[in-house]
Formats: sequence, C-alpha cells, structure tokens
Amino acid sequence: PHLAFPLMQVQVGSGGKLVVVPVYIGASGPYNFFVNSGLTTNVLSPNLCANLGIVPQPLRTDEPPTDPPTGFVFLRGVTLASSVQIMFFSAVVRPFEEQAQAAAQGVEVHGMLGMEFLEQCDVQFHKGEARIYGNAEGWEHAAQDKSWVPVQAYALPQRLMAVQAQIR
Repeated sequence: PHLAFPLMQVQVGSGGKLVVVPVYIGASGPYNFFVNSGLTTNVLSPNLCANLGIVPQPLRTDEPPTDPPTGFVFLRGVTLASSVQIMFFSAVVRPFEEQAQAAAQGVEVHGMLGMEFLEQCDVQFHKGEARIYGNAEGWEHAAQDKSWVPVQAYALPQRLMAVQAQIR
C-alpha cells in the first residue's frame, strides 16, 4: 500500500461507525476527517475554512451570507496522512451533525471524505488497519489475500451496485 495506519473509528448516529483518517491541507494539519461512502462529495467544516483563511464560493447567489461562510471550495495540496496526494479535492463547506457527535466522544473532526475521494484510490479497512492504495492496486492485493471473501455484485443503472448476501 501507499499508506497504512491504525484504524480509528467513531460511533455516529444509531449504531454506525465512521473511520477517521488524517488529512493535510497544504502545510497545515493533520485534521481528522471521516470517510463516509454514503456521501457523494467531500465536506469541510466552516470553522476549518475560517481558520485556514479559505473563503468558500456561494452555492447560490440568491442566498444571504452566513457566519461562518458556507459554500463550495476547490483545493490543491490536500494529502492523506501527509503522503498520499488527493489529486482532485472539491468540498461543500457546511456544518455536519457527525462533527458534534465525534466531539461528544472527545474526537475533533474537521471534514468528511465522500465518494469523490474514494473514486481516486482504493481504500481497505481490514484487521484494525486502514490501507490506502493507488487506484486499482488495492483490488489486486485483496484478490490475493485469502482472508477476504468474494461477494457477488451487480452493476445497476444510476451508478449503483447491488450485492447478494445471506444472513445466518
């Protein structure tokens, strides 16, 4: 892998856990970010943007300004754990409920990485470790790892995937 580090998870919502990864923005960081495959885009907290002097572009021109500002940003120089460059990083800047849930558990979280991030690399969360691979490298590794179980999957319209599972 390009990067491997101990897996940190935080309880959010009713029973779910999100993985926390360290993210650098330019020379600043690390900042804790959740990995959330349920998100289409990435999310940055308005407070982090304000602290770094990042001014988001408004999502709509007819909305009144907020304090701190919300909107949309495109950033360069974003890396995961200071070594894996995120080539394309755009994010919605808005408050997110999971940030408060993490803070209640003593974990400061500044953003969330969604599918825009996950489409740029292969990520494995396995045996207490997070592994980040270059695009397609992780799947080759997983295919050789005998502890992984193959799952039948079907590509569906609207870029969805279905899996067949049996609960015992």
